[in-house]
Formats: sequence, C-alpha cells, structure tokens
Amino acid sequence: MYTICQGTTPTLTWDIPYDVAALAAANVTIQQYGRTLIERSLKDCHCEGKQISVTLTQEETLMLDHRCPAKIQAAVRSVSDTTARTRVDALEIVEALKKEPV
Repeated sequence: MYTICQGTTPTLTWDIPYDVAALAAANVTIQQYGRTLIERSLKDCHCEGKQISVTLTQEETLMLDHRCPAKIQAAVRSVSDTTARTRVDALEIVEALKKEPV
C-alpha cells in the first residue's frame, strides 16, 4: 500500500519484467469509487532499466478523496507484444487542510 498526501507530488515506481528499451506501451491508472481519475501513458512515465515511474501533480493528488482508498495499477506491453500488469495496489490518501496547490 502506498500512502500519499493531497496536494503533494509523489513519485510512484514499479518493477516490470522487461527492460524499458523493449517497451511499446505503458499506462498507469488510478481509480476511486470505481471511476478512473488519473491515467498516464508511456510518454508520461520515467523509464529506466526494468522500472517505470510516474510523478503526480499537486492538482491530481488534490482530486483524490481522503475518505476512500484509491486503487492504482500499471500495465506494460513490449515490442514483441507481450503484456504484464502489476497487482492492483491500494493508495491511502492523507488529507490536506488547504485544498489548493502551494
């Protein structure tokens, strides 16, 4: 489980089964209450070795409701068309008192 605070810029990182040079596509999805709130594609990810990461913006983390855990998952597809997904992880959202970017 990840813990993030509203209004911050956390970087979330995953290990993937192949080197990033072999990636054709990737996406990261964050859902809450069964709705997709944040979606990132390969162009939005930082890739190095066998890891991908995304950094969320203050505005994105402020969209997340602290009263309900969010779900997050990363998915990748290689140039040879094999795919992998991470397990669905829970994101605990910590409330920020001031609901606007710094």
